[in-house]
Amino acid sequence: MDSKTIGVLGGTGPAGSAVAVRIAAAGYTVLLGSREATKAQAKVDELHARFPGRLGGLRGVDNATAAATDIAILATVADSIIPTATEHAAALAGRVVVCMANLLQKTPRGFAAVFPPEGSVAEAVQVVVPTASVIGAFQNLPAAPLGDLDSALHADVMVTGDDKDAVRTVIALIERVDGLVPIDAGPLSNSSCVEGLTAILINVNRARKAEHSVVFAPLH
Repeated sequence: MDSKTIGVLGGTGPAGSAVAVRIAAAGYTVLLGSREATKAQAKVDELHARFPGRLGGLRGVDNATAAATDIAILATVADSIIPTATEHAAALAGRVVVCMANLLQKTPRGFAAVFPPEGSVAEAVQVVVPTASVIGAFQNLPAAPLGDLDSALHADVMVTGDDKDAVRTVIALIERVDGLVPIDAGPLSNSSCVEGLTAILINVNRARKAEHSVVFAPLH
């Protein structure tokens, strides 16, 4: 099993706890972070109680500790991503940093994608932490099924980034998670396309009253 330690900043929220659960269940050591370590540990205790014996490598820490890991995943709500990355920029420098956020706004016809001046949330993170290898991944996965180990997954995960080695590292991580298939989706600038797709998926899910993600289907 891979010896890398994964940190999840903002791990007490739905998206953060979901990705932490899946990665921990795959056998990794996962440090679930929050602003307060006690809050993070309370969430970890809750998850251990929900999935007894299945999350041996999951621990609760503060966000600063979660940032100083082999792969740091920014899982806070989108509005907090840049402040969080800025606060922990020194710890994140030189590391593989995964951004899984999407900026959305509610309109009369449903949810719409919003893009920052940098082009995407992931690219905005790269500006804040210029020496990090920022990777976009996990943006299109609904939190509820992702965080339910009793629910089988069947989804492709697009991985964007400019550092080929970092992309390979994140692809190898995703390959360990049952039911997820990583897809190299090219440079970090393509993150805007991936993030924007989330708004469409939310609208589809609301209309169909179901949970959909992305699967690439062969034409022949």
